[in-house]
Amino acid sequence: MVWVAKCCCCHLKGGVIAIGCVFLVLNALGAASAAMQLYGANTIFQSGAIKDVVNGILGTSLAMYVISAIVSILLFVPACNNDADAKNKRFFLIPWMVWIIVYTLICIGFTVYYLIQLGFSAALFVIVVYLIFIALGIYCEIMVMSYFQHLRDFNPAQQPTGGVVMQQPNAGYQPQYAPQTGYPPQGQPMAMQAPPVYAEKQPNMQ
Repeated sequence: MVWVAKCCCCHLKGGVIAIGCVFLVLNALGAASAAMQLYGANTIFQSGAIKDVVNGILGTSLAMYVISAIVSILLFVPACNNDADAKNKRFFLIPWMVWIIVYTLICIGFTVYYLIQLGFSAALFVIVVYLIFIALGIYCEIMVMSYFQHLRDFNPAQQPTGGVVMQQPNAGYQPQYAPQTGYPPQGQPMAMQAPPVYAEKQPNMQ
């Protein structure tokens, strides 16, 4: 049973394609930013515990962005095909669904960590950002899961086939029309026309 039938105002397929595009762009930008920060940190910090901590944080962020980008690309494998072909490719959606669950749990963990360490007022902005990510992750998870269920339950045999319905000819009487030349006049049914009756010419008795 499909949880939802539409993603916002479009079909689930369009919603999954939009989700894949948004996540791919955001993760590509995030990966590029994390890579530049990692390079800058290694340039600034030559050695020591601070460098190890920074490298660990930025390296983890970079890995998460790369994984998220890869699973986002996999969304296009079924979504860019018709439902009949995508039915056997629906399993490409599973890595993304699993990863978003893990990603959401990580965001929840960071939210709790900042809330405990900094307090609600000091970490309000960070907490709000993570809550937005959590809400979007749950929403997108529901959309992709619904599309997976749609493909799982899709039956091509029950889909209407295309074609042109031809109008059946009338079984009743259809008047036959004469050719375009000759008698009777054009466009008149033969059954409605009668040949003229000519009187036999009588001999002149006078």
